[in-house]
Amino acid sequence: LATKRQKKKHGGEATAVPVSPVIEALSFSKISKGTKLLACVREVQEEYAIVSLPNLLTAYILPQQHQRTGEVLYPLSRTLKVGQTLAVTVQKVATETIRGGGQSKRIQVSPLPQYINPRALLVGDDLALGTSKGGEKKTSIVSAANRLSRASVPVRGQILSVEDHGCVVDMGFGIRGFVSFENVQGGKGFVVLDDDEEEPDDDDQEDEEKSPLLLQKGRLYDFLVLPVSSSAKDASSTVFPLSLPSAHSFAKKTVTNIMTTSSVGGSQKSKTATTPFTLSSLTPGWLVQVKVEAFATNG
Repeated sequence: LATKRQKKKHGGEATAVPVSPVIEALSFSKISKGTKLLACVREVQEEYAIVSLPNLLTAYILPQQHQRTGEVLYPLSRTLKVGQTLAVTVQKVATETIRGGGQSKRIQVSPLPQYINPRALLVGDDLALGTSKGGEKKTSIVSAANRLSRASVPVRGQILSVEDHGCVVDMGFGIRGFVSFENVQGGKGFVVLDDDEEEPDDDDQEDEEKSPLLLQKGRLYDFLVLPVSSSAKDASSTVFPLSLPSAHSFAKKTVTNIMTTSSVGGSQKSKTATTPFTLSSLTPGWLVQVKVEAFATNG
């Protein structure tokens, strides 16, 4: 929002009078590295993918590469699907001179989990990533998973492998998740593909609800975190339990504020605190609860 002020004369003196704020439209000049935007995959090629952004802007995605060798980890055709809607983070904004003296404005974005998921929401204060004396991770995901589950916070994940009963998912920051097949669209409406298998022809490409989810190494999706019980078996786990609902079900999920429960003074009493979202922890595409504070002149 941008607030404009007008000058009004009173007895020969100019006085600044505040007016209603104006909602500024998204433009190329207002985009910078780290900006999160909602995108729709428009085209997928071997060396790049094109996504549509708000206000008729366009961006591109490059294949994911190995940090040391530079080799392509997953072909884009096995990572994204045309028509898929997902949040992306701006990696690079540049204006380049082209032949004839004109200029080309280029926006590079990334949909990978480490750029989309807010680290603070996944890790939290009680999910330390250190190690104990025995060399085992001293992580307890109970509180973190239950916080995210209660708030219905979507998390970005990339399928690392497809196992006999489900998929291992990379959530960024060294954190892993697991989604069982029974928690993928209610146990139906998905297709398991081999690592090098091409996407099958879909007669219902225009109807995303009828199009099956493709479970394949490298695929990117938004997941929901399932609650974790406090039993000894579940509490010792270092993997987030996940579900992968349909896009139609996701659209109805309202993200609420994060509720954190902690013990008071080492006693059995607990204290519950609400952690409001910030601009850095919000992700485009979420359906959230809001409070109207002002009306703009154009919206």
